[in-house]
This record gives sequence, C-alpha cells and structure tokens, in this order.
Amino acid sequence: MMLLRLIIISCLFTGVLMHSCLVNAQGYAETVWKKGWVIKKNRDTLRGEIKYSLKNSSVQIKMDKIIKTYTPSGVVSFLFVDPVRRYRRQFFSIPYARKRGSSYKVPSFFELIYSGKPFTLLSRQISVVVRSNRRRGGYGWAEQDVFYLMDQKGRIKELRQTKRSVLKGLGGRERALKDFIKLNRVNVSTREGLVRIVDYYNSITNNNDKK
Repeated sequence: MMLLRLIIISCLFTGVLMHSCLVNAQGYAETVWKKGWVIKKNRDTLRGEIKYSLKNSSVQIKMDKIIKTYTPSGVVSFLFVDPVRRYRRQFFSIPYARKRGSSYKVPSFFELIYSGKPFTLLSRQISVVVRSNRRRGGYGWAEQDVFYLMDQKGRIKELRQTKRSVLKGLGGRERALKDFIKLNRVNVSTREGLVRIVDYYNSITNNNDKK
C-alpha cells in the first residue's frame, strides 16, 4: 500500500505521460546520461545523472564522477528528464512474477504511465529487432513498450494492445467501454489510447461506487 501511495503522489508531480515511443534502446537507455535521481529502499535520495539498462534491469547514477549501480531490490524508484521525449519518466521497483502461473515474485522495474483507482497503467521496455532504413541490411534494435495493469492490491497482469485484451483486462463495463472507444475513435494500440481507456474506466467505476 505504501508503494501505491508513492505512485499516486509521483503521478501528481510528474503528470500523465501520454507519448508513444520507438527509439534506439542500446544507443539511448544504456549510453546517454540524463539528469535525475534515485530513491533507495532506505528512502535516501541520490541526485545526479542516470542511465538504465533494459537488458540487465539496473540503473546507474553518476555523482561527482562516481558511478553507482543499483538493481530493483535496492531501489524504490528512479526518475529522469527525458531529453528525447521531453517529459519526466519515473520507474518503480514492484514485485512481479515473471513466469506465468508462478507465485514467485522478484522486484522488477516498471515505468509509471498513468496512476488511478482501481487500475494503474504501467509499462516495461524490451529490446526488439526492427526494420531500419538507416542501416545496411535493413535491421536494428529498438525499445518497445509492453503494458501492464496493476490493481489496488498490487497484482499485475500484462495488457496486449488489442480491444479484446483491454476489455478482458479491465474485466467489466464492456458495453460502456466499447461505446467510448467507438465514439472517440480511440486507438487501443497506442499509449495515448490505453491511458484514455483506463482513465475512462476508472472514472465511471468511481462514479458508480459513490452512488
């Protein structure tokens, strides 16, 4: 519950993040230093320049030419100003069972996309091979978002960017959601679209709970 409160407070500070992405993962996340800070498990806050590794699930912070590396087990969250996307991005360390059907959870970094009740939208970045016109051979590495829903109990489930997956993941108010998607021409395959749908679901759920 403490983590959920931190996420809500952070979202108010950071703002709703609503930009889709597909950028060079190796050349950006792991090699470019970005101004930010790391909040450790003991609540100490370290300020400096940050790099994070998608492959190794770690974050580095450089302070006065000294570089320290942290894994999700030693960090509550880290935040940096993204010079490419031009907004603040914040990642939280959240217990997560990486294998389907497993109850064994390990701390993992998730990016906060949208905070709400009953559902919060998260994402993790993975490196994928994509077709590229800039490189000989036509292929390169890129960073791609995988989205997740987290409920108020901290349970996390993957959310595929299809209407069927979104409706199933939210688990209710299907008619209202279908009408909202159709009326507003919401593209469920984009980050912006997912934020709008989850926000709408939360709003009608909370309004009905007040009645």
